[in-house]
Amino acid sequence: MVAPDPSLHPLIHALQSGVSHSAEERDSALGQLKAWENQPGYYPSLVELFANHELELGPGRDMIRFQAVTAFKNGVAAHWRRGATQ
Repeated sequence: MVAPDPSLHPLIHALQSGVSHSAEERDSALGQLKAWENQPGYYPSLVELFANHELELGPGRDMIRFQAVTAFKNGVAAHWRRGATQ
């Protein structure tokens, strides 16, 4: 296993928190992910998290990877289809 790049740690934490039982923590994490959607490097970072099976993501790694795939899929649907404003 390989440790993820330190620049991915905030994204990993937000993805973990996005499935928290605490509504406050979950809402905060989902708001942060939404804010990052238009930042350069966001989608390649999501791909790195779900495609690189060698990354050591710790407990809940399957949920982190699932959240990354879901965020990527939703971003493609919202931002890269014909007629998208962004």
